[in-house]
Amino acid sequence: MQKNKYFVLRIKNNWKLEFSQPTGLIKIGTSDDTQAYRVINFCDLDTKTEFRLVTNLPASGDAAVSDDEIRDISRLRWGIELLWKFLKMHLKLDKLITKNVNGITIQIYISLIA
Repeated sequence: MQKNKYFVLRIKNNWKLEFSQPTGLIKIGTSDDTQAYRVINFCDLDTKTEFRLVTNLPASGDAAVSDDEIRDISRLRWGIELLWKFLKMHLKLDKLITKNVNGITIQIYISLIA
């Protein structure tokens, strides 16, 4: 785990998690290199779907991130994933010609115009 590199991932609800006793965090990794991470559960009341997120964002201290903020981060990330799916499927942007911001912008505009 690198310093100041944070993640928020969705994990499957059927995964069996091993919780550490004093902290309540889950253990992931081999016995030699085990790391403990925070798990957040929330439910979408509209679809009646339960989501389980795992993160290494701090729960306490100066840079604390609340469970609600992590849920919002996940929702925003999912919105970006849906945008990329739309661009790839409907605008045929599955291959970008360049990594330059202006080049990508031009490629998107050309696809929209066509």
